[in-house]
Amino acid sequence: MQDVVLAADEGRVRTLTINRPEQLNALNHAVLARLHQEVGRLQEQTAVTSDGSSAVRAVIITGAGERAFVAGADIKELQSLTPAAAAEQSGRVQALFQQLRDLPVPVIAAVNGYALGGGLELALACDFIFAASTAVLGLVEADLGLIPGYAGVSRLVDRIGESRAREALYTSQKFSAADALAAGLVNRVTEPADLLLQCRQTAEAIAGKGRHSIARLKQLIEATRMADVAQRRQLEQSAFGLTFADADAAEGIAAFVEKRPPQFEE
Repeated sequence: MQDVVLAADEGRVRTLTINRPEQLNALNHAVLARLHQEVGRLQEQTAVTSDGSSAVRAVIITGAGERAFVAGADIKELQSLTPAAAAEQSGRVQALFQQLRDLPVPVIAAVNGYALGGGLELALACDFIFAASTAVLGLVEADLGLIPGYAGVSRLVDRIGESRAREALYTSQKFSAADALAAGLVNRVTEPADLLLQCRQTAEAIAGKGRHSIARLKQLIEATRMADVAQRRQLEQSAFGLTFADADAAEGIAAFVEKRPPQFEE
């Protein structure tokens, strides 16, 4: 059985690769469970020792293959969710993504293809995003009669501003790499062949800085950004769960699985 999340070290940099290329690296229960394990390991291995060192000084997250970073959640698994189960899953994945964000080392998303829905929410939980020129990014849940459930709404607003985020969310906008760079959604666009190399070069450059100063900068940035965010996320979690009581959500998910256009209620 293939490992759905691969972990590899190069120097002081840990690379995590979501490894379901035939499913465009969609986030299913198995991937989320393995991510939880790997983030737990990173929490231990990025902790500062008594001499001020740590085993891992930077993290890169990417997707296997050339087509996708993470194309979204596994829609078939969403079909069986009740409103209560959807809210529970939302809270659990939000907590996982926040653990990733709270690591005391930089986390870089290397977006090498589609980063849609939950995939973009994962990338938004990273410190910053580098994208291949072929990347496509968007929170497109409204196409399925859903909303983002993994704190993507608040993080997209933080990243590109409320007005742009509203338009992107309401229209299920898919950003090209160039448009994402112009909007401030990604930090850098590279040729596909250069993506991981540039991520590693940046990760190593940061790894060479003072270990404590980087950790404190992360804490300071997050503390200022997190003002009233906990309440916003709770509201998002509740709204995500309630969405699963809507006929539009059931129709949108069924249409996706059945590969047909959805017929939403008038």
